[in-house]
Amino acid sequence: MLSILCCDKISFSHKPQDGCCFKLQKLRIDRQALLSVEPLRGLRHTKELQIGDDYAMDSLPEEWLLQNAASLHSIEMGVAEALRSLPSVMEKLGSLQSLHIERAPLIQSLPQLPASLFKLVIWGCNTTFLKRYESGGEDWGKIAHIAAVDIKAYSEGTYYGDDQSQDFINSNSSHQFVVID
Repeated sequence: MLSILCCDKISFSHKPQDGCCFKLQKLRIDRQALLSVEPLRGLRHTKELQIGDDYAMDSLPEEWLLQNAASLHSIEMGVAEALRSLPSVMEKLGSLQSLHIERAPLIQSLPQLPASLFKLVIWGCNTTFLKRYESGGEDWGKIAHIAAVDIKAYSEGTYYGDDQSQDFINSNSSHQFVVID
């Protein structure tokens, strides 16, 4: 595992050779922008990506995702408060099994997701997003193939620690939709 945290002005003194072949089990960063800095930009064999507490993250870099498409099986994003959508290349991540996004109140939609995706967790989205993706919602078809879906929406002004909730549960018990008021 490689963790790079609290390094907003990181730079590297040399440029790695083309086709960087580092094989990482897990890359843990707190700024999505680090994926655009060498040598992280050149990674091609990363299995797990964790981006934590990046309040400015509004997207994921498509080129980096495609470079790691054959090996990337897990993406976790925490505190993605500026995230509005995921890139359309998500469908091309043929090894992706788990996608977990937290505190993404601005997220509006999801692109087509890969058939390999087994688990989708989105906590802290808005209620409009939740209603679009719950069973019978206008975009349910985009996630119906995913075995385990857990989407929780927080009403505006709600604290994340509140425990009042209204559950929307699909007949398939592995799909859970919750609004926390």
